[in-house]
Amino acid sequence: MDKIEGLKLIELLNEKKNDLTQAHIKASDAAQRFSLKKELEEIEGQIEKYKKQTDFSKSVMILLVSADRKSIQKHIQSEKDKNEIEELYGEKEFDWIMYREEDKKYSFINLLIEFQTKSKTQLKICMVDESEFSQLTALGSQKENVIVIIDCLALHFIPNYKSDICAEVNHITIGGCLIPICENLPLQAKQYMRKAREQRFRKICGHTKNDFNVSLFHIELELPTKNDFHRRLSNIIFGNNLIKEQVRNHYDNESSKVLQNSKIVL
Repeated sequence: MDKIEGLKLIELLNEKKNDLTQAHIKASDAAQRFSLKKELEEIEGQIEKYKKQTDFSKSVMILLVSADRKSIQKHIQSEKDKNEIEELYGEKEFDWIMYREEDKKYSFINLLIEFQTKSKTQLKICMVDESEFSQLTALGSQKENVIVIIDCLALHFIPNYKSDICAEVNHITIGGCLIPICENLPLQAKQYMRKAREQRFRKICGHTKNDFNVSLFHIELELPTKNDFHRRLSNIIFGNNLIKEQVRNHYDNESSKVLQNSKIVL
């Protein structure tokens, strides 16, 4: 199968899978839930089949630090802008709305699917639980092939994210770090994000990258548009040589099993 054709099929199947997953979550009738579960299993089987036929040879892991709507709601009850903030989150962490352009919204998962389709790169996504940022250390020797994408709005509001994330990123040698701050977000949301960024990443903001144990070659602290995000992600993956032939089975060793429950393979 042609790789472009395979990627398009996988993208369509993933969209259908996401819709079925949401329907399964909301379904209250037992028979309907069973039927939806069967459909999900069939879709997942088709996705795996097309991935094998497409013969991916390029893969990279994306580690997302964000939140779901339930977590955010718990921490913003007293905020006057809470409705605008809530709208940026969904049922899962990967539903986080990273970018808005006029009347369009782009979630993390949709942006990554779009990137995978255009770049023909297989992406594996893990989400860091708000209480378990230490999960990063579970990556072991894989860490230099990982790109961490951080939602600074979640960092600002969720107490469990108040630890020095910059130090955690420093503790492991990673392939890159992206902090998107959309230019079209409400002004207050952008101010929250920039405040969290400056507090948690003082060493980067202070231009003292040499303080890191190992220099991070690719760090971006703003990324105002989705095109900036895609361009920078591409630069990191291909410019920093994160793609390797042996990466296809690179994320299945013992050190990464702690992350398996939160992994999404696009």
